[in-house]
Amino acid sequence: ASVYGIMVCDFVSRQETMLDWESLYKEVEDLSGNGIVLYAYWNNSGSLGVLAALEEEYQLQEAMELLYALFEVKKIGVSIIIRSIAHELSKIGQKADEQVVNMASEVSEEDAVKTVKKTNSTAKQALLYIQENSSDYNLSLEMVAEKFQITPQHLSKIIKQQIDKSYKEYLTELRIDKAKSMLTDPEASVMDVCFECGYNNVSYFIKVFQKHTGKTPARYRDDCGAQN
Repeated sequence: ASVYGIMVCDFVSRQETMLDWESLYKEVEDLSGNGIVLYAYWNNSGSLGVLAALEEEYQLQEAMELLYALFEVKKIGVSIIIRSIAHELSKIGQKADEQVVNMASEVSEEDAVKTVKKTNSTAKQALLYIQENSSDYNLSLEMVAEKFQITPQHLSKIIKQQIDKSYKEYLTELRIDKAKSMLTDPEASVMDVCFECGYNNVSYFIKVFQKHTGKTPARYRDDCGAQN
């Protein structure tokens, strides 16, 4: 990390101060990735503080947008301000409270780098797992997230960062590619291909396949047979 920033989240309603803070801290920190590492803490003024370790200064605005998105999903009213920003971790506390000073002294640049690398590794492992299990029609974002012990929102985010596709787009692409490969066999049954590729509804499979290829599965199979 080459830039550090402090953000302060003030809640609109007093009821929101009764949140499960340990869970919220984890959800905030799960937003880390792609050069952004976040550390959450409860400050003395009754607000949620977030220490951000960043590769580039502009990413502090991205981090704020991630926080707003998280609170919107959780239906928590909040206003977020940037308290301070510095290029050295030891100086970040000069404009912040004592708790941040103490916290900053415990967070090394090496820790921040390790967190980013861990996030990227998790994303790659999750993508491989999805690829290996794409034929399971029960496979879901929630199921994969549970396996890797992260939230579905965080899994969705790191997949998008890795391949610039959503979980659903990636899974559909894998399934359609497998279907296309199977349909090069002129004897292939469309129903068998449907079930082998992770779909349990033939009508839905036909619609998805046609949307992505411009042809129905049967037409695609027949055209492949004619070419051969």
